[in-house]
Parts: sequence; structure tokens; C-alpha cells
Amino acid sequence: DAPATTGLSIPVTTGRKYHGTIVLYLENSLAADGLRVDFDGGTATATNFRAFATIYDTAGLIKTQETTALATDIAVATATGASLVVVKVSFEPSGTGTFIPRYAGNTAVSGTVTIKRGSVIEDWNDYP
Repeated sequence: DAPATTGLSIPVTTGRKYHGTIVLYLENSLAADGLRVDFDGGTATATNFRAFATIYDTAGLIKTQETTALATDIAVATATGASLVVVKVSFEPSGTGTFIPRYAGNTAVSGTVTIKRGSVIEDWNDYP
């Protein structure tokens, strides 16, 4: 299981629509373990969900990927050094709860993934 970024928890309410940006500064101690992110750390379920992620490491752009499911991993096989994950999110919860992104190594060989200070959910807006 991926650790939840509980410091980045957002309360959401059924019947509302949300959009925003998640910025994660991550680093895996073993580049070959890669990275993965999903959005299934909270208690809220989705009527509609869309996330588009761009992942960079110290070597440059690694990947862009879209998902329409909270539990679908956005993953890269290798992540060298410090990494930046930027995700644009649109979310309509089907139940009141929390929205929490999660992160981990893509494979669990022997690396440790660390989330860095400055990781944030920003420009989070809701509308009816």
C-alpha cells in the first residue's frame, strides 16, 4: 500500500465539484524503484474524477498520464534523484469524506520514497 499524504487531506462534500493542482516533491533512494501516485487515500468516492499528471526527475520530463479512477496508479519505472509530480484534478465526490493523494515506489525492491517539504494541494476550488 502507498502511504497517504495525510498533511494534504482535503474535506469534500457530495453534490459539490472540485478542481485544483497537487504538487508533490518526492525522492526515491533507489532510482530503479520508480514512483507511483494515486488518489485513493481518503474516504470519499467519486461520481466523476479526472487527473492529469506530469512527472519530472533530475534528468527531465519522464511521463505524462491521465486517469479517471481514484485508485489507478500513475507510475514511472525509474526516477533519478529529486522528482516533481504535478497533477491537475477535477473531482465530483459521490459521498462526503476526505480526498487524499498517495505516493510510493513503483516497485518495492529496497528504496525508500520521501515526500519533501513544499508539497501542497493548491488552487483547490469548489462550486455547486
